[in-house]
Amino acid sequence: RGKSRYYPGRIRSDNRDGTYDIDYDDGEKERGVREELIKSLEKALDSPRSPKRDEFREGDKVEARYRGKSRYYPGRIRSDNRDGTYDIDYDDGEKERGVRAELIKSLGGRSGVDEDDIDEVLKRLKQQVIRAVEDKGLDFIECFEHFDENGDGALDERELQDGMRKLGIDLTRNETRSLMDRFQHSSRRGVIMYRDFVKALKIPRREEDTSSVERELRDELQRLSETRSGRPNFGRLFDEIDRTGGGQIDRREFRRMLEKLDIRLSSRDVSKLMYKFDADGDGMISYREFVDFIDKPTSSRSRARSRSRSRSRSRSRTPSPLS
Repeated sequence: RGKSRYYPGRIRSDNRDGTYDIDYDDGEKERGVREELIKSLEKALDSPRSPKRDEFREGDKVEARYRGKSRYYPGRIRSDNRDGTYDIDYDDGEKERGVRAELIKSLGGRSGVDEDDIDEVLKRLKQQVIRAVEDKGLDFIECFEHFDENGDGALDERELQDGMRKLGIDLTRNETRSLMDRFQHSSRRGVIMYRDFVKALKIPRREEDTSSVERELRDELQRLSETRSGRPNFGRLFDEIDRTGGGQIDRREFRRMLEKLDIRLSSRDVSKLMYKFDADGDGMISYREFVDFIDKPTSSRSRARSRSRSRSRSRSRTPSPLS
């Protein structure tokens, strides 16, 4: 999902638009992965047939040689076919599909996206979210997950465009990019995090009650971090969860940790719980965020229960279930 680390897998299908569907080796699946986010293990994607980076974008003002003739005619790029060709709407009303890039010259301008229209789209989206919350009893996480097709906690351009289309709001790629810009608050460019989503829509964020599962998870992580010396070893525990060694825990690793600890939660509740860890809203759990969560003071009853459980289990040390 555009993150900094790579996961092994296989190309399931070529979407013929510069993106691919991938089956990962750990069982996860992802649709519409852009070519620049993929590294070939067999150099298959490095062949001369691979599409090059876009030279033009939808809405660009251009001149093109209509039907390959010598004369150029002015028009605009209607769509990028992601195979080195473009569909063009000419100013005289003619249309042409599959025009090769070498037959096109840029006039140095892009069809302006009306920012007032984007403001109106944002307003309509906010109204629909509020209506879903008030009338249908949904929460904001469920509204976010309407867009988050693969459940990784981050929306890319394609997911945003598809989600808006499901709401009856059709956007061009340029309009979708402009809308994406309205959501960009976190450090992760090119994706929208849950906190970005809520902040851009100016929706008062509701605190979700996950206190009981928080206590259960905190107690269990405290127990697992204990050592014979009595001092917790949070670093060892963090490394066991961070299986890829990237120095951060992503949603996939977080979900796997919960499963190993036999804490069964819905995808929605996994999201709620991860947000409790993820203080800076970048969609990842850093070591500092991990320690801050575990080290948060608990009630005296919870601490007593944790100590009692620790004494009973320390008599017969068993390997960590996270290993």
